Amino acid sequence: MATSILNVPDISCGHCQATITTALEPLDGVTDVNVDIPTKKVTVRYDEAVIGLDRMKGVLAEEGYPVESVEQPRRAGSGTSGVPTVAVGTNGGDIAMATATTTTDPVCGMAVDPTTARQTSEYRGTTFSFCSPRCKEAFDADPAGYVGESEDEASSRTSGGCACCVAPA
Repeated sequence: MATSILNVPDISCGHCQATITTALEPLDGVTDVNVDIPTKKVTVRYDEAVIGLDRMKGVLAEEGYPVESVEQPRRAGSGTSGVPTVAVGTNGGDIAMATATTTTDPVCGMAVDPTTARQTSEYRGTTFSFCSPRCKEAFDADPAGYVGESEDEASSRTSGGCACCVAPA
């Protein structure tokens, strides 16, 4: 068995944690996946004879979470990795709840730290933060739909043709 720590800079919330865990755990040879949101690290325990790092990195890239680098865990005492993990509890089906230091991703509803979010968009003078590239893409395709405006409301505000007010197509 091997253990590797994958540095994944796009991790920002519980949704990221769930997506990464769901993508890696079913892979043959992967025995354990721990996502540490604050440090943006994924610790994976796996059988090197069955699966390699390149396959896991490819799966994460397909999910929108490219691996920046890989490191081997530091050993402390009786073989523990020395890498802290964060368990995100559920609350009525939600993976995370927004706090005073987080904002809510308008697409999926996950809590996102705007100071570390790598995915953001501006719409009508407001900056929105996203948990993943996929959520940002969905928002960018229809921002009015995610901020509670109907298509008529959005178009009536931009019907004057002012380039700074027209949402990108």
